[in-house]
Amino acid sequence: MFKKVLFLLFISTFIISCKTNKATSDLNTTTFDNFDNQVNAGYRQTFILKSDKTLWAAGDNSSYQLGTDDTSNRVKFVQVASGVILVRSGQSHTVYLKSDGTLWGTGNNTYGQLGLGTTTNKTTFTQIADNVKFVATGYNNTFIIKNDDTLWATGQNNFYQLGLGHNNEVKTFTYVTSNVKYVASGLNYTYVLKTDGTLMSVGLNANGQLGLGDTNYRDNLTTVSISNVKLVASGQTQAFVLKNDGTLWGTGSNDTGQLGTNDFTNQLSFTQVESDVKTVAAGGYHTFIIKNDGTLYYTGYGDWGQLGNNQTGSTIKIKTFTSLMSGVKDVSCGWKHTIILKSDNTFYTTGNNESYQLGIDSTTDLAKSTFTSVVF
Repeated sequence: MFKKVLFLLFISTFIISCKTNKATSDLNTTTFDNFDNQVNAGYRQTFILKSDKTLWAAGDNSSYQLGTDDTSNRVKFVQVASGVILVRSGQSHTVYLKSDGTLWGTGNNTYGQLGLGTTTNKTTFTQIADNVKFVATGYNNTFIIKNDDTLWATGQNNFYQLGLGHNNEVKTFTYVTSNVKYVASGLNYTYVLKTDGTLMSVGLNANGQLGLGDTNYRDNLTTVSISNVKLVASGQTQAFVLKNDGTLWGTGSNDTGQLGTNDFTNQLSFTQVESDVKTVAAGGYHTFIIKNDGTLYYTGYGDWGQLGNNQTGSTIKIKTFTSLMSGVKDVSCGWKHTIILKSDNTFYTTGNNESYQLGIDSTTDLAKSTFTSVVF
């Protein structure tokens, strides 16, 4: 059963950047006053948001998560929407935000993660909310921050990950708390950053991913003892805080070196792992950072080539952040694949390609161990 859960995990990768975002308070990748490209990796699907606000998708479409009104996987990137300013993809559902504050969703809705009051899947992108300025997806849930800084959640809640104080499934967006600046959700756990800088966590905590010094789950949002927080990123069962001074702190699972602490010991509270960091992306069992000079670093598991270091196999477990290349602007990690945006605005992917999530127009290359140019 444990193996099955790991196979079905969602890595909602929340990439962190030091840029602020006036239009949506999305400190995550882009200043929309000077719109730039973005990348987002879901479980086995990948999205590219171009500078003209067109949204492109590749990979797994078995639950309509690409929004193309069919279930055929896409081997190369195809346009699926326009007028988009932010995209987030869960295990098998996808949501995007438009500049007018409307939120649109598609794909799996088994747990009500689209917030429509039903459990009926959607085959194309459908409007699911308005007055939204930020959105985050977890495994089978969705969070929105409205224009008034209130946080709302919908979907799977079996480990109290919605922060509602109960573990009942929720099928419509339900109020969670107020004065929220940012939210990030991993595999059945969630972080909330308040406007006053307070960081809170809730949900599953078997590996210390809540950063609270123990492995007890929390059924209510609980304050984490850490200050000077700019943003937080959630992987499968590892989490990272990027502080205002550029230092990076990690907690949770470290069995494959994904925290970059030079060992394989889980951390129960946030421990400093790097400095001079601009961006972090946490995947299934691997992590990437971009430093302020644009250099890309990796750590963690590389069995499918997701580290891009020309290595594969179950023994590839890197335990410290290792430099890979320069000239990188953005990065996002899926379950076992990675996508990057380079400074020249070109896109590259590496890792698992069984569902064609690399978007390299190949049905025979089921994995890549070095970053390969995507195909539109």
